[in-house]
Amino acid sequence: MFKRTKYYLPKFEAPQIAGLYPRSRLFTRLDALSNKRILWFSAAAGSGKTSLIASYLTARDKNIIWYQVDAGDGDIASFFHHMAQCIKNNSPKKRGMLPDFTSEYLAGLPEFSVNYFRELFKKIEPGSVLVLDNYQDAGKETGLHEAMLYAANEIPENIQLVILSRTEPPGKLALLQASMNFALLSIQDMYFDRKESDEVAALRSDIKLSETQYRLLHELTRGWAAGLVLTLEQLKTDPDFLSHQTFEDHIALFNYVANEILVEFDELTRQVLFKTAFLNRISLSVAKKLTGESRTKQILQHLATHQLLTIQHNRIDGSFEYHPLFREFLIQQAKQKFGKNDFVSLQNKAAELLLNMGDIQEAAQLFINIENWDSLAALIKKHASDLIQKGLFLTIEKWLKTCPEELLLADAWLYYWQASCLAQYKPIMARSFLEESHLLFKEKADAKGLYLSWCNLIESYIQTWDTFVPIKPLITDFYRLNKETSIPGLELKARVAVNMTAAMTYTWMEHEDYPKWLKKAENYYRIIPVKQVYGLIGSVLGFVYYMKGDIKKLKQINSSMLSLIDSDNVTPIVKLGIYYNIVLQSILLADIEALQKTIHSAIKLSDSTGVRTFKRMFELHTVNVCLMINDHDSTIAELTRVRHMGVSPADGFYGFFVYA
Repeated sequence: MFKRTKYYLPKFEAPQIAGLYPRSRLFTRLDALSNKRILWFSAAAGSGKTSLIASYLTARDKNIIWYQVDAGDGDIASFFHHMAQCIKNNSPKKRGMLPDFTSEYLAGLPEFSVNYFRELFKKIEPGSVLVLDNYQDAGKETGLHEAMLYAANEIPENIQLVILSRTEPPGKLALLQASMNFALLSIQDMYFDRKESDEVAALRSDIKLSETQYRLLHELTRGWAAGLVLTLEQLKTDPDFLSHQTFEDHIALFNYVANEILVEFDELTRQVLFKTAFLNRISLSVAKKLTGESRTKQILQHLATHQLLTIQHNRIDGSFEYHPLFREFLIQQAKQKFGKNDFVSLQNKAAELLLNMGDIQEAAQLFINIENWDSLAALIKKHASDLIQKGLFLTIEKWLKTCPEELLLADAWLYYWQASCLAQYKPIMARSFLEESHLLFKEKADAKGLYLSWCNLIESYIQTWDTFVPIKPLITDFYRLNKETSIPGLELKARVAVNMTAAMTYTWMEHEDYPKWLKKAENYYRIIPVKQVYGLIGSVLGFVYYMKGDIKKLKQINSSMLSLIDSDNVTPIVKLGIYYNIVLQSILLADIEALQKTIHSAIKLSDSTGVRTFKRMFELHTVNVCLMINDHDSTIAELTRVRHMGVSPADGFYGFFVYA
């Protein structure tokens, strides 16, 4: 699980704006665009996007909600998870967390996004501005683009969304650009004009510039913010710089001047810069351990105070961030400065420090960069379970794909987590991987892995309803391995019990141990404190009682779980399971009114959340309603409707309604 540590907060912090030149010309233009619900700033690195919007919003006394997009947000589940933390940090008095985008929502991103952003904007104070900085870092192919389309439709009149990116809106957001509530500002808008360039120079320069120098300064930098700042810094040591330099483009200017300035720093400062360049967001505690220098804080604060391509974040003492161009420059310099072994060792140390601070994703990326597969494997095995529960299975899958194939084949747990990630969205395809990991766990005599992979295999058949034939051999296999290996841990024992109960209910109710497993599942249902697990066990037991025709126990368990429907600690898939058991109860009691009401509530929940796992089942039971009221015409109409839903004989007994 993600730790709520201070390290994460800089991702949610606006930069400090003290000493920044107030761009009155652009402030006036932004005032004129204050009625737009979405502002998109598209400009290259170093153009001053971040400084402009941070200084403008501060000058206008706006409540700023700042979210720094990074590569991890390319996994839409990561974006939703961290955005929920961001909103919680900004509005701690607003009760309840926004939901994680777990696998049950995969088929319904539109519905999830609409519901998510609708609730998100309710938690934001009127008059606030939500800023997404460095949007381009999420990548070109990401679900974030689609989510932004749905977010746009939910923004209320008194809240504005500002997106800062090095690129223009991608094609997927073409509809967004066509909206009357959208405005785009480009690199041309961001350039300093001659008057602004002169005023910045007068404000920042320690020497008095001549009219010629002002003119040459603007011609050299062409109004580019980063070039302007660095050139003024260079003039402190080389007053004639403007008279003898020309550059092909902005980057050439930047690299030249940055190198000249770097030479002027003492060796200790250069070492601090090189050693911290690998960090996207620099926690002071991490930086001190990484550099081993007591002056680290003073060096970083000096750079930030003098606006030398270094930002210090508000509210949190000791959190810094390099300008992306400066960071890239420093990394290239560090590669030349350190030998290969030292270069790798430095990044490895940084990754370990980040991991200890709870920044799992940044640590993983550093391990990948230096091909430290053993450390990456250890990270995955330790955190995969929690990350999958948060919906970040695509992130884990991406990490695993970087690993050498021989490592995956030799490690049962890596193979298992690869299968578990795949099972979240392609459960049938995942079975062969689960079977292979199960065999590897047998070879290693790993009890936990054995039973987890067994449970996942059982669940893959029960959840998909494509075939139940392989379940009996899995039951037999369980008894063989259980003779040699006991089940470790209470939660795993509960999971085994409920899966065995479900497996036997579907395929082998006459088994002599069936009553024993059912009793175990009932006992775990009573003692498991976690609402989510409690709800899952209860859903299975409810179906078991329906299959056995035990209406008394079915009513009891449905009654005990009703409160979970309104709980924030239970996922929609569990709530839909509860609704389904109430449907089964209504059928046994021939309670048509309750059946209609429950089907309506369940379909409404399914549509609003995008969780469609049980929707077809509820739709099919509308046929049951027509049959129960003996309405022949409506029955035919419902049969025709559900036939278009793609129901086939392979759908188990649900296909009975259509094909019987």
